Amino acid sequence: MKIELFYPVDPTLKRIINSYWVVNNTTDSIIKGKLIPTNNIDFILNFGDPIKYLIDNESHIIKGCHFCGIQDKPRIIEHRGLIDIIGISFKPQGLYPIIKTPICEFSNKTVIHNNLIDSFQNLTNKISSKKIEERIISIENELLKKLDKYLIADDFIEKVIYDFISKGEQIFIKTYCEENNINQKKLERIFYKYIGISPKKFLVRSKLLKIIKSNKLYNNISMSKICYDFNFFDQTHFIKSYKSLVGTTPVKQMQKRDIILDILISY
Repeated sequence: MKIELFYPVDPTLKRIINSYWVVNNTTDSIIKGKLIPTNNIDFILNFGDPIKYLIDNESHIIKGCHFCGIQDKPRIIEHRGLIDIIGISFKPQGLYPIIKTPICEFSNKTVIHNNLIDSFQNLTNKISSKKIEERIISIENELLKKLDKYLIADDFIEKVIYDFISKGEQIFIKTYCEENNINQKKLERIFYKYIGISPKKFLVRSKLLKIIKSNKLYNNISMSKICYDFNFFDQTHFIKSYKSLVGTTPVKQMQKRDIILDILISY
């Protein structure tokens, strides 16, 4: 099983969407693994069998379209049977101009009913028999209908988010605000509205996700060097931050390798 990536065609959607990812298998399959919190939201169009999420030992079984707001804790996902999913991977600031509600209102929630989801559920029913490329064209058309262009993050907000993701290990928020002439409270309001979490949490999470995605922990790089390179106070600070995001310590996670992205790549 593999993840296929498709990219937005419309130039406006390119500003708010990273990609469309597709997981599709024509035979019964089982995927089970850990979903760690990220800095963006993926909108799920599920054409296959129900998806089960396990959060704090509480099970949620979801059949159709849904999205999970920005999460504080990792979740276990289990999908058995027919797997046929298209995920819309929004940029961190991307969902707000579509849903038109501050993203912080969806924190730690799994959203299965609202006007946006209902319209996409109707679309999913209509396009279920179409090819992947045709589905994505229909999805783009529906997104453009829902999009309020006036709510798209401006160039400055996009720059701040880009800076936090690309060079977060070099950033101190107070200094950054002073250098860019922005009030810290205003920056917090922007982040809660567009992304759903505080600038501080976004910054720490960006650093941890960069460490995880680069496989630094699996490449025999010492934790001392990681702490230094990514500007954590010390190993205790790094381990505590990592455990908060992933649910376990770096050493235990290296033994488990159960993050869902690792599992899908290994198929």
